[in-house]
Parts: sequence; C-alpha cells; structure tokens
Amino acid sequence: MLGNHQLLTHRLRKSGKSCMATVVSYRRTMGMNESIQGGAPFAKSLCELTLRVEPQGEPPFEARTEAWLLGTEGTHEGMVVPVLYDPSDHSKVVVDQSDAGWNQAVTDNAIAERTARAVARGEDPARTAAIEQMSRAALADPEGFRKLMREQGPAAFGLPGVPATFPGTVAPAAAADPLDRLSKLADLHARGVLTDAEFETEKKKLLDE
Repeated sequence: MLGNHQLLTHRLRKSGKSCMATVVSYRRTMGMNESIQGGAPFAKSLCELTLRVEPQGEPPFEARTEAWLLGTEGTHEGMVVPVLYDPSDHSKVVVDQSDAGWNQAVTDNAIAERTARAVARGEDPARTAAIEQMSRAALADPEGFRKLMREQGPAAFGLPGVPATFPGTVAPAAAADPLDRLSKLADLHARGVLTDAEFETEKKKLLDE
C-alpha cells in the first residue's frame, strides 16, 4: 500500500495539483521511531485520515488516505496538512511530505492556534487573523506589502478604518494599535532594518501581548 502511495505521489507531483486539507478524523495504525541528523529520536506514526480537501477556486471535497505523520500527539482533528490530488479523480489524494508543503501547513496551523487563543481571551478572531495575514504578506513580498499599505492600509486585509503606520504618518496616540505597530515593523523589514528572523520575533511579541 505504501509503495502504491509512493508511485501515486510521484505521479501527482508531476500532473496533479497541491492545496491544503483539514483533518476531519484520523486513526493511528502504526508507530515507529526514527532519527534526525545528530541522532536525536523523533516519533512518526502511520495514520488513516479523512480529509476535507480545499482546492483554491474549486469546491471542497472529502477524501481518505494514509500517511506517516510526525509526533505522537501533534496530529489532531482540525489541523491542516498539505496534499496532492488528482483534479479529475478526487479519490486520488496523498499527503504532500515536501518541505515546501509542510512549511505552509505549519504556518496555517500556527495561525489557527493563535486565533483560538485570541477567542479564549475574548478578542476578535477576525482581527487576529488579519494581523497574521498582514505579517505573511510582509514576509512574502515586503515592497509589495509596503505599497499596498500605503494605498489601502489595513482595509486591504478586511479591516477598514484603521490607518497604516509608517514613519512620520501616524499620530502617537494610534501607535499602541497592534495593526499599526505591525505595519511599522513591516516597513522596517521592507527597508532592510529588520531581518526575517527579527521581524518574526517582534511579531510574536506583539501577538502574545
């Protein structure tokens, strides 16, 4: 079965499409230990998954597959995983084990967790999600983000009426707004004052306040 998955993965990587999927349910069927570089052990479990596949610009659909997933406690219902699928046959779906796919999934899961914490604190989840979208846009295309913020401000991310913060453009009274502060951080990142790592660190401090 796993051999068939390897062949299907190879075919879908060439002729299929990629997207994110949400875990509807899962069942661990096997576990094993492996080692990463340096000899540190990590756990990997074989899971049967029911997924809600969410292609961009297409209706979502459910599919079943199996995959080796890291962590004995990390897999949970509602988490996001990257998948490859056949647009002409939705029964052909595999979890995308590439670094690029999982980097995106890790980001999406982190956003979901922070949004859940915001809801638990009584904060507006839409506002938290908007901050995350702004930060992702700033990292992906700093100059494009800077231009967008100058032209539209946070309204571009679904938050009308909140001014963008760039040096010399916002009154001190507005500086405490997380969106404004994030905008200023993004501007510093776009101008090369902050590295990617520094921007992520400062953004995390902002979201955890």
